[in-house]
Amino acid sequence: MPSLSSAHPLLVLAHPGHELRCHGWMEQTRPDVFVITDGSGSANSSRVHSSAAVIARTGARLLTGAGALPDRTLYAAVLSLDAGFFAGLRRQILALASDGPAGATGPGYTEVVCDGLEGFNPSHDLCHYLARSVAEELGLPCYDFPLEGQAQHWSQDRVLTLDDAALGRKLTAAENYPELAREVRAAIARFGRCAFALECFRRVQPVPGTPPPPVVPPYYETFGETRVSEGVFREVIRWEAHLQKIAAPFFAARR
Repeated sequence: MPSLSSAHPLLVLAHPGHELRCHGWMEQTRPDVFVITDGSGSANSSRVHSSAAVIARTGARLLTGAGALPDRTLYAAVLSLDAGFFAGLRRQILALASDGPAGATGPGYTEVVCDGLEGFNPSHDLCHYLARSVAEELGLPCYDFPLEGQAQHWSQDRVLTLDDAALGRKLTAAENYPELAREVRAAIARFGRCAFALECFRRVQPVPGTPPPPVVPPYYETFGETRVSEGVFREVIRWEAHLQKIAAPFFAARR
């Protein structure tokens, strides 16, 4: 495993704002960042500009084409089991990872880092599957990190404890992120500031088939059922009916 100072990572995220969870690590490694969706959700308002500012201040770089995909487009492709859509998205990430850092004179990316597989949000898990499969194809180590769970409960294959200055910069970035400020304040009130000083990353190991979420059925199914009953969603995104079928081709080549 490369040291933080020698790593040149590709960071792949489902939504803008996820970079806040690994802010201290980004300051140390200055990764290239690809965000799959624009974070618009049902509000139809992109968050990419807010993330671009956060990423730039850490010294990292947001790649061209990041955040171009509306959330609604992604969810529609999931529900319709649009294999061509996801094959194209995977090819896009694979091309970025294969080409390596723009202007680099030495080796390409040393690792891929991505959203954790938590079963909380289907977009997060799809991001994990896409990035994980690309890393496996290229023979690169892959690490993921938690978005919903607390870092101390994550597998700690790589641990970064932020000092007071780094934690202050991280929380300032989070509190000044307009679209997420309310969520950030609630999280700090619940867990305290010190809970965000720990950043943990898990080394992702290849397993047979498509890795399932930690709990089946995952949270996004039960949440989706509630939203359907409320008339907000028309259909529930499910692990077996949707994500497993979409992700299976990503890992088929290694069998």
